[in-house]
Amino acid sequence: MNYFNKISKCSLLLLLALTFTQTIQAQDTPPFELGAGLIYGTEIEEIGFNVRANYSFNENLRIAPSINYFIPNKEDIGGFENKTSIWSINVDGNYLLFIGSDMVNLYGLAGLNVTLVKTSQEQEVEGGFNTEISEDTETEVGLNLGIGVDVDLGRITPFGEFKYVVSEFDQAVLTVGVKVRIGQD
Repeated sequence: MNYFNKISKCSLLLLLALTFTQTIQAQDTPPFELGAGLIYGTEIEEIGFNVRANYSFNENLRIAPSINYFIPNKEDIGGFENKTSIWSINVDGNYLLFIGSDMVNLYGLAGLNVTLVKTSQEQEVEGGFNTEISEDTETEVGLNLGIGVDVDLGRITPFGEFKYVVSEFDQAVLTVGVKVRIGQD
């Protein structure tokens, strides 16, 4: 087992241990939120879309699964079109740090990332048809580390997040979006 796999498994076990040792209690924080946003990835150099959910265990700890889809990056090189598509699934733990305001919350995040990268190469042939020359799909598991900020406006919460994905597909990801509280008022 390589070093990276050991770190991934230890991080997952730590996150699960923290999750299951927390007491779920009545609270002022929303127990469940759904959200969406725009993302930018520094490696693919494209924007994309983010869909997420947050579940709060208590006022400081929540789990935040999300899915990211980046707009495919296309490059024309000598009559060939190279296309790269990236999807990622993330399961992050957030620890909220209240900074003296009921409205603004800063949080640290750590979690797991699974990234799917598909690359293909096409060439236009006679008659204007494209023919696929090659296609490759890779999947990598990585770690997410970052920070974020929520601005609680009641049922609606704008947010911003910066995280770095540590894997074979390293990249920084910037997300801005809005979450909507489901349940408690």
